[in-house]
Amino acid sequence: MEDEKNNLEQRERERMAKIIATGEVLIKEITPDKFEERLKYYIGLKNDETGQPIDLSLLAEKFEKMKKMLDSRGRSDLTPNEFDSFKRFLD
Repeated sequence: MEDEKNNLEQRERERMAKIIATGEVLIKEITPDKFEERLKYYIGLKNDETGQPIDLSLLAEKFEKMKKMLDSRGRSDLTPNEFDSFKRFLD
């Protein structure tokens, strides 16, 4: 039962890390070739003091909302000001 819970938590963490890394590619924070490296970074991200995994849900949620908006509008019509606004929103 504990193993199953850990596996579910790990898969959810991987899903959130993929959302975040994809968002970082979309806002050109990282290049696509750095995606896998960034994915591993987020999956392994832990609190220095407690050693517990850091909650990725809020950042993943922000990137997921951004991606949905971009997908609904089409990425090509995003102005530089809108792009900068998205970057500030995510910071």
